[in-house]
Amino acid sequence: EISTTLGDHTLKAGIWYERAQHRQTQPAVQFNADGSPSDTWLRNGCVQRVDGSCYQGRDWKTISTSYQVYVNDQFSFMSDRGLLSLGVRLPTVSRDVTSFASEGAIRSYADAAATKFTNVNQGYQIKRDFHEALPQIGVRFNLDARQQVFANVAKNFRAPANFAFTGANVRFVGGVIQ
Repeated sequence: EISTTLGDHTLKAGIWYERAQHRQTQPAVQFNADGSPSDTWLRNGCVQRVDGSCYQGRDWKTISTSYQVYVNDQFSFMSDRGLLSLGVRLPTVSRDVTSFASEGAIRSYADAAATKFTNVNQGYQIKRDFHEALPQIGVRFNLDARQQVFANVAKNFRAPANFAFTGANVRFVGGVIQ
């Protein structure tokens, strides 16, 4: 962040960045005759496929990259009794979701009318970017040394979570992601 003061204005600008990787799997374990899991903490003994790998009800990897540029102007007036704050944030969130082949179910459509659920027998990757300009305004006024009034208004947004691009939320028509 950088800031400077020009007369009654305090100007700030900056950038924020984050990159997160999230792996979500859903292995299974066998159950004992009494109904208890054979390995509660899945240290070993997962239900195995024919090739020896662990069964997965889901197998997702999500890389979320977020950054935002922001600017703000705080203007003081009436001998610093009042403060007007104007700003804008410009966030971008990129979701890169990979669903590896697993035993999980997805919704598939032979055509626009026929719906069925099938296993995720092929992997797929969906990349989407979300961005929006988010203005904000605030005002504060000191009535006296102990009391003040203030008001703030800001626009916000939320990018869809990674699961919006997995499982039954993904639509395949004729084997193609829609």
